[in-house]
Amino acid sequence: MQKTAYLFEARSIQKYLFEGGKLRDMVAASDQLDALCNKPLEDVFTNLGLEENKDIWFSRRAGGSIYAILNSADQAKDLSLLWSLYVRKHFPGVEVVQVLSTADTIMAAMKAGFERLAEQRNRLSTQFPIAGPLVRRSPRTANPAVAWSESRKEWIDEATQIKQKIPNRSSLTRKFSDAPDKHWPKDLDTDNGDFPFLKNDRSVALIHADGNGLGELLRLLNTAVHLIIEKTADEQAYIELYQAFSKSLETAMQKAAQDATKVLLDARKKDDDMIPARPLVLGGDDLTILVRADLAIPFTQAFCLAFEEQTQQHLAPLYDTVKSKLGGKDELTVEGKILKLTRLKTLTACAGVCFIKSNQPFLQAHDLAESLCKEAKKQSRQWQTNDDALTCIPSSISFHQVAATMIEDVKSVREHEWKIPINGESYELSMGCYGFKDGLTNLATLQAMAKLFGENKLNRNGLREVASLLKDSPSKAHRRYKRWREIASKSSPSNLTDFDNHLATLCELEAIDALPFDKHSRKSPLIDLLTITALSSQSIEKEV
Repeated sequence: MQKTAYLFEARSIQKYLFEGGKLRDMVAASDQLDALCNKPLEDVFTNLGLEENKDIWFSRRAGGSIYAILNSADQAKDLSLLWSLYVRKHFPGVEVVQVLSTADTIMAAMKAGFERLAEQRNRLSTQFPIAGPLVRRSPRTANPAVAWSESRKEWIDEATQIKQKIPNRSSLTRKFSDAPDKHWPKDLDTDNGDFPFLKNDRSVALIHADGNGLGELLRLLNTAVHLIIEKTADEQAYIELYQAFSKSLETAMQKAAQDATKVLLDARKKDDDMIPARPLVLGGDDLTILVRADLAIPFTQAFCLAFEEQTQQHLAPLYDTVKSKLGGKDELTVEGKILKLTRLKTLTACAGVCFIKSNQPFLQAHDLAESLCKEAKKQSRQWQTNDDALTCIPSSISFHQVAATMIEDVKSVREHEWKIPINGESYELSMGCYGFKDGLTNLATLQAMAKLFGENKLNRNGLREVASLLKDSPSKAHRRYKRWREIASKSSPSNLTDFDNHLATLCELEAIDALPFDKHSRKSPLIDLLTITALSSQSIEKEV
């Protein structure tokens, strides 16, 4: 019997989620997106007379993606028509990418489907109807306006109108904590907002975390499934193993999010206080959350470490099953590279953290957080040399505090804010990436350095002046740095000694009083250190 693969992906989700910049709208959209592949999809099944595990089987059904196998090509076509209609109606602006592929076997249908899906992703998608030049636009999104919002006193587009009508399901917050949804903030407004800021500091952080080497892991699983089907002639193994992986990863993500949320819950003075964060995305191997600035680094660190632990725990049964079906084989050759089968139960994550003020645009902030995450992934993968091919990519974090008017991606930030010329050579004021364990530049060392600053300790303002002077006059910056060290050696000698020891761990200097740049990479932790110290609620700046 021929099999038909139906592959669906909802794209441009971030634009739909963050467009408009109102937290209340983002909360409504996040709940709407979180429920997308649950009850709405089941309602479509009911209308089409489809029954799961009888007419349709899923290898993935989460994060706005559906990968399914059906026995009937006609039913698959009906599903694609009705489901795409539902998504386009309820998620205006979200791009729908879907393909159908029929073959004699599940493996062949899926393989052909993914090849066509890759082609479809690269095709431009037009949103209809196209608005003419005389159409009124929403001032927040520039999309065609469809209604006047009396509560906001402005014209709103179709997507915003839908978000305002969405009932509060609070399904996403329940994945993070059993705290009532009323304890999760929904409004960042200055006057009537409920976000628990620290006094007058309205700084927040948008965190985006993503799993490392997931594509490589899936290629390993695909190779294993091929071998298992060749050995056992059991085609259903494809669905069973991919479904097991998808569900295990979903469970691990939720458990890791819950572990990290303890950092947020512990920051409250009372159990009924508002939680200083708001979850926005948790699906597949992606996490996006808005967190009060001072808690962003601890939360991200807790999540990345918990994610590694939880995936090892919840993916272990999949590893055991695959290894057993392969007759105890523990290494496979994937695209010419030998990979350990243990990679199936070892998944790590990298994260990007963008620090902004609550009134800055969140769509651009998310783009920066996403590019910072990619920067962390890039540096983590560079650490993994060819000799380390059997090990997983280490978890890491990259962060940046937006000081400029425009929020740019990490490539532009590096060019405009991190890079400085010294004696004809290019230097950087940021290390760019920090790890949580041995291997990469260690975040714990930077955090230990930050604790050396404050009242009766080292002076942060002196280093801030050094960073400012470096962009205009490295020679003046060097003199100011020497002066800062002279004062610190008299006022806080033990802290300066600790500072030097930590700095030596982070980078190899030309000399003890040289500007704090690594002599090999020409990178410095200076901007990163200033960011960390500024975020600490216990840091008390003192003028020198």
